Amino acid sequence: PDRENPGYNEPPACGPATITPFGALPTQLPASWLGRSVTGIGFNFRFGSMDEEGDAGRRNFGVGIEIPMGTASIGLTGGYADFTCDIPEAEVNCESAFMVGGRFAAPLLINPIGTGDSGQSFVLGLNASVGFGTGDVIDANLGGESIEIAARGISVGLGVPLALVARSGNISITPFIEPAFFWGQTRFDVESSFGSGEETESGTAFALGGGVSFGFASGLSLDVGFKKVMLDDAKSLIGLGISFQR
Repeated sequence: PDRENPGYNEPPACGPATITPFGALPTQLPASWLGRSVTGIGFNFRFGSMDEEGDAGRRNFGVGIEIPMGTASIGLTGGYADFTCDIPEAEVNCESAFMVGGRFAAPLLINPIGTGDSGQSFVLGLNASVGFGTGDVIDANLGGESIEIAARGISVGLGVPLALVARSGNISITPFIEPAFFWGQTRFDVESSFGSGEETESGTAFALGGGVSFGFASGLSLDVGFKKVMLDDAKSLIGLGISFQR
């Protein structure tokens, strides 16, 4: 990034955001926000895909649990990021990273819409998260010179989901949008034929996520979502999720 630009602190935030569950996986709303009373621990699986410049990209996978605490919940996630790249005339291997994260989600407002038992409600929530990711990102041989880059990232995020819950019979459909603010820090460790070194950078930025959740009386939920760090060069993440909680 351009250190003479007053907004230079934003690009460094993008890296740790997308190597931790905050930006590597789509947001899932707690089951209690979808008009169901839950008492047991929930389980979920999430997948996120991000295509970058050329043939580069990443495929992210995460599994987690959701622990209800009244109308609030605590979530724990472990995941894997698979980096992909194809650079012509160069021996470059994009590798992988592991990530873990936790979140606390609580509704600030649940307001029924319409009269009687219409089955519709507006939800305003709070979604606070922390995440960590680490892995060997690149192993390359360029013109006979080797270079290995490892990265370690930390993110802290605060989102405010806004959702509209529409229920009909045993099915609920919940479109939502989530503006969020986050801080991230990444440490790069570089080993090359020229020597070794490390660099740490951090910054703050905004992100926008959202999607649609389809909930069923059985406790199953299916989700389609997206997330994008609000920078011109940042790419959007498209994701899918499935969860179960009774």
